[in-house]
Amino acid sequence: MQVPIKSGAGNSLEVTSLGIQITKAGENSAPQFSPDGKKLTYSAKMRVAHAHSQIYVFDLESLNERRVTFQDGECGTPVFTANSQGILYSSTTDEGKERPTVLEKEKSDFLGTEIYQSDIQGARIERLTQRVGFDGNLLRRNDRPTSFIYAQDKKGFLTTWQLNPETKQTIPLFSKEKASVLSLQMSPKGQKWAWIEKDPSTAKTTLMTGKPNFTKASIQPIDIKDTLILDFVWIDDTKILYSGRSDSSSSRIYFYDLEKKCQRALVTHRSNLSQVQINNDQHAITFVSDANGSPQIYLKSIDTNQFTCEETK
Repeated sequence: MQVPIKSGAGNSLEVTSLGIQITKAGENSAPQFSPDGKKLTYSAKMRVAHAHSQIYVFDLESLNERRVTFQDGECGTPVFTANSQGILYSSTTDEGKERPTVLEKEKSDFLGTEIYQSDIQGARIERLTQRVGFDGNLLRRNDRPTSFIYAQDKKGFLTTWQLNPETKQTIPLFSKEKASVLSLQMSPKGQKWAWIEKDPSTAKTTLMTGKPNFTKASIQPIDIKDTLILDFVWIDDTKILYSGRSDSSSSRIYFYDLEKKCQRALVTHRSNLSQVQINNDQHAITFVSDANGSPQIYLKSIDTNQFTCEETK
């Protein structure tokens, strides 16, 4: 993907040491590429027009940002549909009306949210879930683009479920006793799962892998030492990118080879780097940094020759 700097309409983006800065206003999070590589979607709050988080789409060809949702609740974790013409996201809008927040907090540490689907103009919105509690942290399955993975809260932990937007059918996928399962993702060719396990009592995170059927013998941790793992994304069935921090002075976006068990820092900065995503053609990544004081979204070109490293001795 060749990232444009200026459009014919005169719009421009600032090029920084971290890459191209996509957003400048408010606090922004959860960037996701569209499958066709032409757009980004993300959540933004503390804007002039709204304090609570809303969903936006940024067109990488025209360099125009457009607000999609105009709800009175918090909206987050947007993800494009397979045809790049729709967005699934979570929102507190209806749960806040149906079940007061004060009652929600008495039973769960997670805000009550439901999952919705909208076209990218925000003209047609449909509610997909009807469950009391948290339903969110959406991801599209790499091996099954019409299915989406999301998290539910259960007794203080997050479990992972699958959603079919057409039928609205939901099925449980995976959970761990006394641990939250975060960011469960199938590798592109469907050979294995990867996820982050988080111990709520210690906040320790561990990146795990397992076979598609989650057999106990196949589940094992990825040997990444001295790094707080924040999030990750598959490159192919043997390689990933992840955001992490191994010391107090800098944050990094790493490449990791699961077969060679080696890693390489692709981006290093004193600010907090997180929520890394890679474009389908693997020539650009997007991530969040607070280098300018508030969380903003950046876009950076990547050379695939960087996806290699020396084997750990």
